[in-house]
Amino acid sequence: MQKCEICGRNSASRLCNDCASWYRDQTRAKRVDTRIYAVPVSEIEADPATYQFKRDVDGNGVQTSLTGEWNVWAAGVLLVFETKEGRVFVANGHHRLAYAREIGVNLVYAHILREIEGWTRADARRLAAEANILDNKGTIYDHAAYFRHSPGYSREEISHLGISQKGWVIGKSSSDNLYGHFISQRITPDQAEAIAKTAPKDDGLQDMGIKYVLDNPRAKADEVTAYIEALRVVPRKVEQNNLFGFDDSALQNAERLGEVVRTIRKEIQERITAVRSAAKRPEIARKEGVNVSDPETILKKVEALKERLIRWAKWYVDPELTALAYERAEINRAA
Repeated sequence: MQKCEICGRNSASRLCNDCASWYRDQTRAKRVDTRIYAVPVSEIEADPATYQFKRDVDGNGVQTSLTGEWNVWAAGVLLVFETKEGRVFVANGHHRLAYAREIGVNLVYAHILREIEGWTRADARRLAAEANILDNKGTIYDHAAYFRHSPGYSREEISHLGISQKGWVIGKSSSDNLYGHFISQRITPDQAEAIAKTAPKDDGLQDMGIKYVLDNPRAKADEVTAYIEALRVVPRKVEQNNLFGFDDSALQNAERLGEVVRTIRKEIQERITAVRSAAKRPEIARKEGVNVSDPETILKKVEALKERLIRWAKWYVDPELTALAYERAEINRAA
């Protein structure tokens, strides 16, 4: 059994069935040329407005110029797009191309996507952006902007590509208000992701998350997440002229519930860690009812705790866990 080259799951062949289907869709009606060509630098043009996904670049698609001695191995392979008319544009490798031109390098190595073989400018930009994001090039602001303004890209596709979901979540799930606060850096990327992920495309809850973060600028992502989750279960008083129906007591209760939920999740995670090391911590083993001489018992206990942690990820739709959160927060639900 080998690993799928795209998603990394066990597979009987190079690609698992899901990724093979996705790959066929991506390359249908296109000729895939995996050869590497030596291309004269003088023949490659730059059009960052069309092919570059990064923000704040110059006319060559460069954010910060490269320095040092040219190393053909470190330079790697560029991606270029050849139009039907024969013009060649860099899609991935703007910084390397600009530096090669600056210091007088004559040839660079490149993969070529040809328009006459079914590829489009959009294909070139997409593949270049994905390669950059996979290599963690560009900023989180570049990544989010790319996904926000690019059609497609489901959660499943992002997973198959192996791309970090932070930029995708912010770009695809943020309201205009949240995205504006993120781009202007009034809130951090971690805070923006927590808000967008917990309340995807819910303008009201996202606005409440923004207000919470602005009032608590050092709030961590798990704190923001738990607060927004708590807002889903605290009662609203829509007859009053207040923020989305939440009066001061509701907001205070949401903070208390959020703190309790974070504590419970932390406790469960600590118990998982403790049980895994039960052989070294017999006092923990006794407390958890684990027989250290029976590995299967330890495994079952860990799995049970993991399942409980998963339940707490959606505690606000679970009446039993919601009631428990209220009880530990010492809040009277009838009040």
